[in-house]
Amino acid sequence: MDYDLQAIMYDILIFILEIIVVGGFFFLIEQMRPAEKVSFFKPGFKEELGLAFLNVSLFSPICVVIMAFFVMNFIQYYIPYQMFAPQIEALPVTIQIIFGLFILDFSTYWRHRFTHNYMWPFHSVHHAAENLTWLTALRLHPIDILTATVFDVMMLHLLGFKGAGLLGAIFILKGYNYFTHANIDLKFDKPFRYVFASPHSHRWHHAGEKHAYNKNFCAMFSLIDVMFGTFYHPERLPKGYGLEPVEQKEYPAGLLGWLAYPFRQVLKTFRKKPETTS
Repeated sequence: MDYDLQAIMYDILIFILEIIVVGGFFFLIEQMRPAEKVSFFKPGFKEELGLAFLNVSLFSPICVVIMAFFVMNFIQYYIPYQMFAPQIEALPVTIQIIFGLFILDFSTYWRHRFTHNYMWPFHSVHHAAENLTWLTALRLHPIDILTATVFDVMMLHLLGFKGAGLLGAIFILKGYNYFTHANIDLKFDKPFRYVFASPHSHRWHHAGEKHAYNKNFCAMFSLIDVMFGTFYHPERLPKGYGLEPVEQKEYPAGLLGWLAYPFRQVLKTFRKKPETTS
């Protein structure tokens, strides 16, 4: 119990340092060439920061415990053989990191599509942001985090990916996720835009324009979107961000409202009486 408490306190300390360092860096970067005119302490800043803190200090450790139990009692039993573990371990760490980045983003792509199609009430917490900054990357409902953990752990366990290469890939991908959410007017020229995601391309994922819905799911490699037909890259910036107008209007204020909103939406769906045909 003491060890677990120490681990949680360590995670909180790392989170505080991360927010200070990353926040300070992007405070400078976002002033240079902002994609939208918005204060660094934008509307919803406190809620996004509070949600991120709760995720790191409470919800993420719970997700880790759940997945550890799941791996030890189910996954290892039904999938005992990790396909490429010896081959991956034999690779240089740099190659492991590159390979790990692509595998993690491949998992992110399909998990992201899954949440859009089947878990939208929970993922909508992320998309309800009407102004995108680096902090929006941390605006995730705990159920969204649990879903990401399940997808990533399953993929990584199946392939046998672990060790320093994996840790390096996670660190880089997290930093890149901050970058693509940042309030920066930056797009890549051809052909690089077809390989790597940019802040510009990810803004179109968050765009409040119908023709942009369900596009640009990847976190780092837009090549994955190109492969599966979801790449979208107009030259202009979106006119606005957030949910559909009706849904955005219903979206609650306050951190507790954000946490409760998806469950209310799910209950509302189940309570709807089936339509009768005449």
